[in-house]
Amino acid sequence: MKVNIEYTPGLDRQGYAKQLLATGTLPDVIWDVPLQDFVTAGALLPYDQEDLTGIDVPSGTAQFDGKSYSLTVGAQVIPLVYYNKTEFEALDLQVPTTFAELEDVAAAIAASGQTPFLVGGGADTWTSTMLLNGIITTEVIGANADWVEQRKAGDVSFSDANFKGAVEKWMGLFDRGYFNTDALSVDYGQLSAKFANGEGVLYPMGSWAGATKADFEIGVFPLPGATTDTTLGLNYGQALAVSATTKFPKEAQAFAIAMATGQGTNEAQLIFDTLIPVATAFQVPAGLSPLIEATLDAYRSDGAARVDPFGWVQGPRALPTGFSDEFNKGAQQLLSGSITIDQFLAQIDASFDDLNAG
Repeated sequence: MKVNIEYTPGLDRQGYAKQLLATGTLPDVIWDVPLQDFVTAGALLPYDQEDLTGIDVPSGTAQFDGKSYSLTVGAQVIPLVYYNKTEFEALDLQVPTTFAELEDVAAAIAASGQTPFLVGGGADTWTSTMLLNGIITTEVIGANADWVEQRKAGDVSFSDANFKGAVEKWMGLFDRGYFNTDALSVDYGQLSAKFANGEGVLYPMGSWAGATKADFEIGVFPLPGATTDTTLGLNYGQALAVSATTKFPKEAQAFAIAMATGQGTNEAQLIFDTLIPVATAFQVPAGLSPLIEATLDAYRSDGAARVDPFGWVQGPRALPTGFSDEFNKGAQQLLSGSITIDQFLAQIDASFDDLNAG
């Protein structure tokens, strides 16, 4: 089998997939599509249930009407908190196990004249809300795994006390000067470079940051919540889908299955992007970097609640199409001081209702 690889020109794989769909040029196998839109458009072929037996993901992941249109190639924890272990040791800091302890750690870092949290922005608006989404995942989704479904039904609201409280915690960190001052102007690549260069001590980011290299030792811990109980937001959106217009449906699906379950491809994804394998036959190789090992340990956290990460879900449990963009833009307005928390919550409530109705 000869395979041609077509690379996405930028970081926005889903946006590029939409362009290919609109122009009728979808490849046979696509990595990471906006699943709900593509299924609704009839653009994908479903897999047979036996195709999924080598993949260990929660039951019903990315299913529509009982059919699976994507084959998960790995899990991501969104977010974890990567940190400069050298600075922690210099300041005699311990890894926090509650949000209150995290605030104390941030205060100590700020008192030393350093930047506690690194937050992004610019065109990569999703980097603005990495920490905010994590707090929402821990505080809101962790307490009610069906919160998004209940919001779709109109049973809960973004203005409710628990959701507002999560936003207030995030803004409390910002108001105390714990974010980098250029947060709204640095893109993802610049943000990653700032952490690797030691320009901030705490780096809330998805588990793909486990591939980060720096001259100092990096550690990682799950984002803590109100109690010592651990909540992990797990994203299974990194997946392979097959175009409904392919001339080779059997071959395309066989290729996708081999990619998702093969030892070699899973090792490469783990080493270069810290994409955590979910293939049941995968064997963790020896010689992984200490940071990848630590990321895997965080993913395996005993007794942790495993829930959908807010804003990062594919399939029928996803937020309405386009909502995450509106949410991220609104959060940037909060950081710029152009709107209040109450205005932000009212704004995203209205956006959610409009998009959910459409």
